[in-house]
Amino acid sequence: MTTAQMVKKLSELDSPILDVYQAFYDVAMIDTIPVEINEVTISKYDEQAFLDVGNAILLLKNRVNKLVELLNKNKLVDMNGDSVSGLDFWQPNRTGIYELKVEFENRINSIEATLEKINEIMILNGLMERK
Repeated sequence: MTTAQMVKKLSELDSPILDVYQAFYDVAMIDTIPVEINEVTISKYDEQAFLDVGNAILLLKNRVNKLVELLNKNKLVDMNGDSVSGLDFWQPNRTGIYELKVEFENRINSIEATLEKINEIMILNGLMERK
């Protein structure tokens, strides 16, 4: 995945996360909805660009973990009775660009997989409709 693809994926993941927050808001399980993440833009390929991508990943992780907390607090589970586990990672401590990109890709995939499970639980519990 290129850096541009990573940035695009991060922007694409924010919308379904906000949809889940909206569903919780619609049934009065939360009082506020987070604002949309500003799109990460990379003007040049440098340390700041990777720091911006890393920060966007951490913000998405925190938002997903808040959703996991809401699901578990309200005992919302999948058809097997399994709950969702939160994501546990911080800024990576990598020295090479390639290693950093691989780490970011893995984290984006983890966020995406957790979000898919959250969406499925929301649909199974009648809080969202399948799109």
